[in-house]
Amino acid sequence: PSCGHRQDNRRGEVEHVRSLSQREKAKCLKRLSDLLHRGYALMQALDILSRSGTTKERFWLKNISASLAEGKTIEQAFSQAGFSTFVVLMIAQAEVHGKLADALGKASEWKLKRIQLKQELRKALAYPFALLIVAGVVFYLIMYFIMPQFQYLFRTFDVTLPRSTAFILSLYRWLAENGLLVLAVLFLSLLAAFWGCRKWAVRMRVLRAGLKTPGIKNILQVFYSVLFSVQLGYLLQARVPLHESLQKVTVYSKSPLLKQTLAHIEENILKGMTLGEAIEDVHLFTAEMHPVVYYAERNGQLAEQLVEYGLLLERESIDRWIGQIKWIEPILLVGMGGLIAYLFLALLTPVMRLIEAL
Repeated sequence: PSCGHRQDNRRGEVEHVRSLSQREKAKCLKRLSDLLHRGYALMQALDILSRSGTTKERFWLKNISASLAEGKTIEQAFSQAGFSTFVVLMIAQAEVHGKLADALGKASEWKLKRIQLKQELRKALAYPFALLIVAGVVFYLIMYFIMPQFQYLFRTFDVTLPRSTAFILSLYRWLAENGLLVLAVLFLSLLAAFWGCRKWAVRMRVLRAGLKTPGIKNILQVFYSVLFSVQLGYLLQARVPLHESLQKVTVYSKSPLLKQTLAHIEENILKGMTLGEAIEDVHLFTAEMHPVVYYAERNGQLAEQLVEYGLLLERESIDRWIGQIKWIEPILLVGMGGLIAYLFLALLTPVMRLIEAL
């Protein structure tokens, strides 16, 4: 009873403590790996780190230690501490095969790579996103504060309006009458899309349609190639056997199409094929994936080449997308300037005519 009472108390404390940030998790994994390489046991390493970390880090490290002391597996302990499924998978499988220190180091490396790429993408998207917000605020101010004044002026003096001005005023009236309806339809459409994407059959249809659509096909192939190569490569580097690594990636994958593809690859391997031969007829990955895997197996460097190829492909894709995103900035600036110029001419032209007539 006392043990159960302690578990309930700790569960209540966990609910009131924020989880570690991605950078904090990467730091803890790296330091645990270093201590294990220096000869410390896992419980000893956790105790050492819990005495030198921040308050939040000490709490979660002690939580992991307490879970392990109660007989829970490493997978359960790290999962309860908020570590991602892939990291937990690497750690749990590596412990079985006696390479826990290597797995912790690889998990830390993987997290740091993801953090760096997300930061670069966030920086590239920040300015276009800010421009969109400014454009929305400007449009709102014009439509709901400036337009009513001009509409009242034109009605009062019975001004003959050019087509551009009449179009702007008709658009304003339509938005004033149907604005809430438009927002409601947009919200319901997004809700329906979100609900539909949670259905396995709907997601499969959408993904299969995407693989047949130029542009979208390339994005999906890059995404799944990076996911497959990095996850499988890090598991292999953690000394997890190929068949077990494929099974674990399949179990923890959230994509129905990737699950189906990995099951097909596993069937081919059970028939005696190598991994390179098993993915030869797979169209979910990039065209480069098959030769990269085939030659890496022949050279005895499958794990290293998978990780390097996945990270290289991810970085190249991010750089290419960032370059394309940068074109959004001048397009948005020109669009905003053109819209403001159009509104200025459309609204002030009849005003100038009215002044001349007076």
